Amino acid sequence: MHIELKNKTVVAKATHQCEWCNEAIHPGVMCKYRAYVYEGQFDHGWMHMDCHDAMTSIDWEDGDCWSPGEFKRGSLEQG
Repeated sequence: MHIELKNKTVVAKATHQCEWCNEAIHPGVMCKYRAYVYEGQFDHGWMHMDCHDAMTSIDWEDGDCWSPGEFKRGSLEQG
């Protein structure tokens, strides 16, 4: 089960790894910050805006999941 606690657009203040494509998000770049609970565990992370768009274009069902870095930047194509 997935519970979204926070999902907001921010400007990166430090370098982060995108959860979707695993590429760097550099300081000064607009990105998405997410905080959530998945299978009872708290987690958080950052995504490029286009990667977040790709993730939210999927109709996820309970039990569906993906691994960080599994997809190419901004797409549904697996990397």
